[in-house]
Amino acid sequence: MKSSKKTNNKPKSQTIKKDQYTVVLEDLRSNFKVFGESLDLVKDKVDSIDKRVDSIDKRVDSIDKRVDSIDKRVDSIDKRLGGVESDLEILKTEVALIRHNQVTRDEFKLLESRVLRLERKASR
Repeated sequence: MKSSKKTNNKPKSQTIKKDQYTVVLEDLRSNFKVFGESLDLVKDKVDSIDKRVDSIDKRVDSIDKRVDSIDKRVDSIDKRLGGVESDLEILKTEVALIRHNQVTRDEFKLLESRVLRLERKASR
């Protein structure tokens, strides 16, 4: 008579391979879990850096606006300074003409006496 034991139709080598695959799959799952946790840490760090970059970006925009304002003021001052320089050159020219055409006291007295004589002749 044959024994009434249930026999597993799978050979023992297949069971060993299945167990080995199970171990490998569990190891992969564990590694993926660790990888996912690490990825979460990296994501948090990137988010933190992103917030800091946004803050820096806002500050740079503010600085750009202030520099633009300063540029406009410098341009305005530059235009006004150009006008002042032009006026100064005119004044220098006028002063030079006055100095060149300046009459001495003796010449003034002579001219004054001539004007008096002419006035006397004209009044007669």
